[in-house]
Amino acid sequence: MALEYFNRAYDPLFQQLERLGLSEPSDVCSRVSQISIDWRETPHAHILQADLPGVKKENVKLDIKDGVLQISGRQEPEEAVKDEGVTWHTMERPVHLCGGTRVRHIGLPEDANVDEVKASMGNGVLTVTIPKKEMKRPHVKKVEIEEVNKEGIGKKIVKSLKGIIAPGKGK
Repeated sequence: MALEYFNRAYDPLFQQLERLGLSEPSDVCSRVSQISIDWRETPHAHILQADLPGVKKENVKLDIKDGVLQISGRQEPEEAVKDEGVTWHTMERPVHLCGGTRVRHIGLPEDANVDEVKASMGNGVLTVTIPKKEMKRPHVKKVEIEEVNKEGIGKKIVKSLKGIIAPGKGK
């Protein structure tokens, strides 16, 4: 009797998992608990938007360490889950299946100004704005090289990254 109930209740779930190419519940949890992001770059900033539906602002945490942004959010299960006498017919949302914490790590580019990061949240979407810092261009110094001909007379030649330019020739 119990096995028959189990098969009736869970067979459709396992069939759906197989159709999705997922064979174990842990596969489902790793996919549904991943925080989805959009990342766009403007001339002045990197802007990330992360979907955190059902997560309150006070349960979201942002950390930056060693050039990696970590976004984590905890969604509290509804109180009804714990109530006695309540019969649940379907429980598919990630907060019930996989626990309530989701985490995403994002490697930041070299031009990210991590000291000026700002974040806001509305309608279940976290927006993180990471201003770009001005990157110093490498300093190119021309080095003069003397060339000595057979007669021992020196002739100055200027060498740069663009090539060798002899005085009086070229630019």
